[in-house]
Amino acid sequence: MPQLPQPQPDTNLANAKYSLRAQIVTMDGGAVHRDGVVCVDGSTGLIAAVLPDASQARPAGWEAEPIRIRGTIYPGLIELHNHLCYNMLTLWRVPRQYEHHNQWPGAPEYRKLVTGPAQTLGIARAFEYLPAIVRYVECKCLVAGVTASQGITLNGVGSAQTAFRGTVRNVEIKDPLFPKRLLPAEARIGELTPQDVPARFENMKKLAKEGRAYLLHLCEGVAGPNPQKSIIREFMRLNLQDRGEWAVTRSLVGIHCVALGESHWDIMRDKGASMVWSPMSNLLLYGETADMRIVKSKGIRIGIGSDWSPSGSKNLLGELKVAQLYSREHDNLFTDQEIVAMATVNAAEILGWQRDAGTVTANKVADLLVIAGTSGDHYSRLIKATEKDVYLVTIGGVPRYGRKTLVSRLVKDKARVEPWKVGRASQAFHLDVAGSAPLVVDISMRDATRKLADGLAHIKQLAEEVESARSRGDDAFGWPRDAAAGPRWTLVFDNDDMGDAFAVAGPPLSTLLEPLELDPLTMVDDPKYLAKLDGQLAHVPDYLKRGLAAYYR
Repeated sequence: MPQLPQPQPDTNLANAKYSLRAQIVTMDGGAVHRDGVVCVDGSTGLIAAVLPDASQARPAGWEAEPIRIRGTIYPGLIELHNHLCYNMLTLWRVPRQYEHHNQWPGAPEYRKLVTGPAQTLGIARAFEYLPAIVRYVECKCLVAGVTASQGITLNGVGSAQTAFRGTVRNVEIKDPLFPKRLLPAEARIGELTPQDVPARFENMKKLAKEGRAYLLHLCEGVAGPNPQKSIIREFMRLNLQDRGEWAVTRSLVGIHCVALGESHWDIMRDKGASMVWSPMSNLLLYGETADMRIVKSKGIRIGIGSDWSPSGSKNLLGELKVAQLYSREHDNLFTDQEIVAMATVNAAEILGWQRDAGTVTANKVADLLVIAGTSGDHYSRLIKATEKDVYLVTIGGVPRYGRKTLVSRLVKDKARVEPWKVGRASQAFHLDVAGSAPLVVDISMRDATRKLADGLAHIKQLAEEVESARSRGDDAFGWPRDAAAGPRWTLVFDNDDMGDAFAVAGPPLSTLLEPLELDPLTMVDDPKYLAKLDGQLAHVPDYLKRGLAAYYR
């Protein structure tokens, strides 16, 4: 069975013990340090100390002057819902307003523009494009300040599924660098059948005792008049009537939950369950999202996720803006601090990571985000920020993205600093190298971008090659049966209820596909996004279209 390599700490730091001087929004009880210092121990990946005043003496070993940054330090953003392996695809023009998640996967446009291209790139030419996909979608997280996401799932041929550990922290895998911290969540995409529920309930109870989360897609769609036929049935199946109890525990984290009503939220509250909000995707597909007024009134803990690029925000910075627009449209339902908490302290609590992440405090993992500027409201600044405003992103104390001058100053081997332009800002990546994870084999971000752009431009030809390979009797993944032995990894396209896009009844996939463009990495460098959003159907609220345009223009 193929095994994931065991990563080692990244030692490419100019100084294992460094400190950053800036304004600090700790997300810990509302504490904000106007001129503070964060001391980072790169050898452990932890925050050694947080000094509220830069004049305070630093711990022993931090003799060098702090690096002064004209910006604001926040906890790294934690995204609790994404389907990362699709995020090289552009925003889909949703063909109609849907009632629930079982409808749109059957749309012909979906096979042509989403599942078909994604699966083709995922298996074409013996998985030649996989390193590029992994590199690109993780960098799409980094440019938005995301230090942990729901991650990528892999299949090793002949083995069970395994979560992927790459540059961005994966909430579904135990981090070998912190074996007793950051306990992994479990996730379920497809809806639970009545037969599934008892066993899943036992698992939820086990996870609750361990302080871990169970992320479950739940009631994604609008409620209908008949509970037995509408999407609300997914929640009703959790009612174990023979036991007189609900299969809901504090480990349960409902993703979407659009159809839930007040009585259902009462049960979620009483059992200590949480929810993950993805308002952009909900509004695009269904014209509405969960009734967040009820959710807030019940005291439900809320996380947030951008879902995926085909029908959601490009990244989590974009999703925070959608949350703010929704809040303003609904009588300022959430404060900006509460919205930022969804991606920081709340997310950490939902995962059971509250002792180790989610705030900028001593002894927590050094997952940090630095945003340009210090004036005005601290929380609004983060929500309004675009990718060009991201000064620095560190994961476990290692700088992974930010201003080129700052990243170059912090790392030892400058050859591993890859320059990148976001608008007119000179940014840079500092990424994992071969041996740290499967598939990512020293491919640069620039090469990954070129590879994917070329693959999408020739997607029809790639699909024809896969179909030809299968017609010759080569295996289902498109490689010859006599290919060299060794670990073979495949991406799990976790949002494809249709299954294999090549095997779906209907015309051959290659006859449907047309050349596509790679989704630009950032909103700043995507001149077509707002026009695509504006072209969505009437069920998409005008306040969303106008509001996002105001943020980015």
